[in-house]
Amino acid sequence: MINLKNSSKAVSIAVIIFSSHQLIAENLRENSILEVETSVIVNKDDGYVYYYLSNDIESNSFGYFSGIVRFSQTHTLTPTGNSEEERPRLTAKRNALLLFTPTDVTHDIKSLTATVTDGNGNELGEIHLAHPNALPNGDKPKKSHLVSGKPEVKYVENTWSGNIPWNWVEPGMRIIFTDDQGKNSYLDEVDVGAENEVVLQNIRIGMLTKPTDIHRLEQTPMLAADYFQKIPVSKLIVGNYSPIQLDEIMLPDGTFYTDRSETTGGVYSGDMRERIGKSLISMGINNANFGINDSPGTKQWQPGLFNQYVIHKARGFYKNGVVEHGLSGGNGMATLKRTIGNEFSHELGHAYGLGHYPGGGYYSNHGEHSTWGWDDLSQQFISNFIWEESGSTVGKGHTTPSYLGVYKFNRDAMGGGSAKSYLSEYTHYTDYTAKRIQSRFENTGRLKKDGYYIWDENTKGMIPKSGSVPKNYGVEVTTLVGFYDPKNEIDSYIYPELYGSYGHVYSQGTASPLQCRAEVSYDLSEKDIYPLTSERRKSDEMNKFHFNVSAEKKPNLIEIFCPTANYDELFSNWLMDELEVKEFNSWGENNRKGEVGQVFYYSKYDYYFRLKTTSYWYFPSKPKSNRYWEFLGTGEDFKREFSKQVDNGELGEFSSQLLVSKDLSQPKIKPRPAVIVGEEYQYEVAKRLSSKDVKTFLELDALLQQQDFGNFEEFSKYIKNYYNVSEVKSWSDSRQGEVGDIYSYSNPYSGTQDYFILIESDYGYFPTHQYSNKYWRYLGSSDEYINFNLNPFYDLNSKTLNEEELLLTQFGKKDIYSWSQRKSTKEVGEVFVYNNPYNKNKDYFLQKRPGSGWYYPKNSESNNDWIYIGSLNEIKEYLLYKNSSSINFENSILDWYKQDEINRWERNRNGIVGDIYVYEYRGRNYYYRLKSSRYGYFPKPNRDGVAIDSNNWEFLGEGPK
Repeated sequence: MINLKNSSKAVSIAVIIFSSHQLIAENLRENSILEVETSVIVNKDDGYVYYYLSNDIESNSFGYFSGIVRFSQTHTLTPTGNSEEERPRLTAKRNALLLFTPTDVTHDIKSLTATVTDGNGNELGEIHLAHPNALPNGDKPKKSHLVSGKPEVKYVENTWSGNIPWNWVEPGMRIIFTDDQGKNSYLDEVDVGAENEVVLQNIRIGMLTKPTDIHRLEQTPMLAADYFQKIPVSKLIVGNYSPIQLDEIMLPDGTFYTDRSETTGGVYSGDMRERIGKSLISMGINNANFGINDSPGTKQWQPGLFNQYVIHKARGFYKNGVVEHGLSGGNGMATLKRTIGNEFSHELGHAYGLGHYPGGGYYSNHGEHSTWGWDDLSQQFISNFIWEESGSTVGKGHTTPSYLGVYKFNRDAMGGGSAKSYLSEYTHYTDYTAKRIQSRFENTGRLKKDGYYIWDENTKGMIPKSGSVPKNYGVEVTTLVGFYDPKNEIDSYIYPELYGSYGHVYSQGTASPLQCRAEVSYDLSEKDIYPLTSERRKSDEMNKFHFNVSAEKKPNLIEIFCPTANYDELFSNWLMDELEVKEFNSWGENNRKGEVGQVFYYSKYDYYFRLKTTSYWYFPSKPKSNRYWEFLGTGEDFKREFSKQVDNGELGEFSSQLLVSKDLSQPKIKPRPAVIVGEEYQYEVAKRLSSKDVKTFLELDALLQQQDFGNFEEFSKYIKNYYNVSEVKSWSDSRQGEVGDIYSYSNPYSGTQDYFILIESDYGYFPTHQYSNKYWRYLGSSDEYINFNLNPFYDLNSKTLNEEELLLTQFGKKDIYSWSQRKSTKEVGEVFVYNNPYNKNKDYFLQKRPGSGWYYPKNSESNNDWIYIGSLNEIKEYLLYKNSSSINFENSILDWYKQDEINRWERNRNGIVGDIYVYEYRGRNYYYRLKSSRYGYFPKPNRDGVAIDSNNWEFLGEGPK
């Protein structure tokens, strides 16, 4: 190892380090310690740079051997002391990567296990840790030319790793490390924070215009799993609402639009943006799920009883045209243009209560004070720098030098950061910001089916919190919103129903005779009543109402009623009788002089006072008496007593009037299902929903037809990359897999190679007739996309091959099999030879189903078991033909690659991706396939005539000489 620390040698040594790993190794032979700008380690055995050294922090485990223990969730953490270092702590009930770095160099560890116990010493389970050589990689792009030649950086050297399941991560957990000799090291103190949950609600709103097209988060369930990697939560729920188009707009002051708003709209402005998108719909969805039925018409208020946030994409027709709103967040909601990228991470940060540049420039830039993230889904680290950029990072007046002079540190999402990892669409928050997000979540209650809970730091556990518990938890809901006027002076208005895939429905108390109420009717004459406030919450506007009803009950009518009697007048008269006065006075009347016994109303705090002296001074700011005033009570107290007398019938009977009604219907567009990530769900729901949404081969037909597959392996490799899976799997007798995995099936009934995506983790048989069932979604068959004819380049690129070796090369196989060996094969597409007694030819076939196959076809054709390639004579004739002239060779290229012509380089440098070009260079013809629509020069072959790929060109091969 070499330890690289601050020195004036930084620039020259850095050049050596980054030129190649070979130069690093050469340098190591001459130096034991080199010094550069940043603390890193280059390992002479593997050539990696390590972000953290083995001696970065003191050992925090004790016993026969010592070591440094770290954990990775959204960030990489130490067992304790994270708050002092401005980092988040472990989140309970969430998977964690366990890292153990031995610090005792005299103790050789060949294997290592970790036993996790709970706070009572009960064993939760054992983890076999992976060898340091298997430490998960970072997220350096593998194909970008911008990182070619730059060093691979791993997170920490000489470190064992393993995954701790979500239900083992809890306050009081301890870990015992045991090596191959039975020796132990102990970790006795781990600071684990609260279990918590975040609910995000999605809705698209069109105000006097159509809503925006479906957005990425709504369309792609796996993005919920992606964002889960960025925030310190135990569970993330992403609910979706059906898009809504509002052809009429009623504002709380009675302004009514049917064509366009009379205000000027902008990204941050417009009356519909404020009054409808934010106040009515976003606040309405939040409050409906908090169990609050009404609120002031324009006020954007919600109590934040638990961590729910509404994301809306809204656009409206204003006098300056159709305007899309976005780039805004706060107060439990976010108004977005895009649901990926830094806009999403940034505006939700505002919704979580964060401002810009938390902690100033130093903490708003990533740097050596911040840690890497961990993507539990892909099992890779998320770096805190930008692999494809270099230079210093400047934020809020603070400059952070680049990592090793090569990689530019990213910035926090709240400080101009960007989503730069190829693994993620979202920005990695700095440790400083993540700590504050976690604190926000921990200090807000969590709603479960059985009640509210909140984190108690003293007991290190969740304790009950008072609050309403929904009667229906986490169900499909119809959210009803609108405006009503208790005075019936402004026309009340009910907006179209909002259909949501995840929400809560609350039991309702009985409406008082002097209360407004909403009555929701269902089939079979069933009805629910939702009490509403009977007075205007703001004197010059209507109230808004918002509540959920169960979508399963299929509501068909809503009616809003209010008492015909004037509530304010009745209450005022009743209270004057109770207090034995004829009027209520206001402070400052008659030059602050009055009569003893007069009652004054203090509107600021809703207090009532009786005057004790003929002249007076200020009211008390608290509910108490002083030398001038006798405190009588609050308006809320008096209204409570007033309502009690009304309910008991002591004040007589009261009639109601219908303000507005609306027929309700079922959604024309159902909301997309809610995505639940974490805890017992892990990624199963996201994968299952994604598997139902992925495109089939039929939907990808144009794309697949553009490709050039020469064998089954090439096709499977393409499918693996397109669907982003680690492998294409085969049937297992265990009948268990991960939802979203891709499987191939050699179908004996159709004679095709079929592909399926798994939609249930416990599965049954593949469908044999190329359709889907409850376990499998049929994607398609590979056979029509693979060209089993001989590729014109293979024998030219490997000039020493005979005919059979040529077949093995094209089809990616090692051996030629005979009939008697047909049951011994393990892979699809093995090459077989058949000495055909009927036509005296030597015929070659590909086996469709490993370990199986009936007789060869006699007539040089394919059947359900075999794909006919050609006879030995046909292969020889083809090779002779295509190599006899450049015209025949190019005709063979056009035929195999399904092209109309061979292209030449043109000065406009524009072309069609996939087209084939010839490059005539030094008397030879080199053939390239175009990779981008705009191209540069061909990559020149070297002196030996060897050509390579470039960013624009894929080298196919050289023509015959």
